Amino acid sequence: MLSTILYALAQAGDSPKPSSIVSSLLIVVAVTFVISVIVTKVVAKAANVNDATFGKAFLATIFKNVAGWGSLVFLGLAPGMSPIFTIGFAFALVPILVYKMVFGTEWMQALVIWVAVFVIEVGVGVAVAGPALKQVLKI
Repeated sequence: MLSTILYALAQAGDSPKPSSIVSSLLIVVAVTFVISVIVTKVVAKAANVNDATFGKAFLATIFKNVAGWGSLVFLGLAPGMSPIFTIGFAFALVPILVYKMVFGTEWMQALVIWVAVFVIEVGVGVAVAGPALKQVLKI
């Protein structure tokens, strides 16, 4: 019994603090957000959006994230709602609608912006979160 307690205490000393895990994840979110704003502006300009500014890209990224996660929670709690529909609505249709409204674009331009930003966000998230979590969890 004593050896089990000593082993558990030794393991607890080597484990990361919850604050270091949270701070690492917040850094991942912040880096992904900044890159998302930059990519949104660059892709909107490349998609021939006349009034593509960093301000509008910032607003679009904020609105896309808030509305997407909000609709995911709202539809996820709705009884009888399909998980595939909920995820598709929250992470595909909502961002496309936000890009269309913020930039005043056509549907195809909003779709191009969404695809490019989505691919970059996933890539950056994986690239930044992997090493951060390995460092924190000491894998």
